[in-house]
Amino acid sequence: MKQRKGFIFIIISFMVLISVVYAATADLETTLVNICNSLFDIIPSIAFLLVATAAVAYAAGNLMTSEMRARAHVWAMSCLVGAIIGGVILMVVPTLLGALIKAGGITPSNLDSLSGSCGDRIKQILS
Repeated sequence: MKQRKGFIFIIISFMVLISVVYAATADLETTLVNICNSLFDIIPSIAFLLVATAAVAYAAGNLMTSEMRARAHVWAMSCLVGAIIGGVILMVVPTLLGALIKAGGITPSNLDSLSGSCGDRIKQILS
């Protein structure tokens, strides 16, 4: 229970930090696109590291005893599932942001301000 409180505190602190960093922009659309662009910059690298870690854990587990091998296989599968979830997040976030921006009443003239990999996908969704 004590660990859960600490984890929740860390998550809330991280969200507040993100809010402070991105609050300097002028409008909500630009802030959302900037956050999405940051996700597109970070998640592929993390997913690659997770796949590499899964490969190392699986290979190292095969050199050990049967009990440790089973644990290593679980760790490897967990890393692969994390990488897959990261890919799903990258596919879903631009669609959700496009829907939020569209519901916010963005005009087509404001679409030129959207840039980056996520901004381009949102432009495709909105047009």
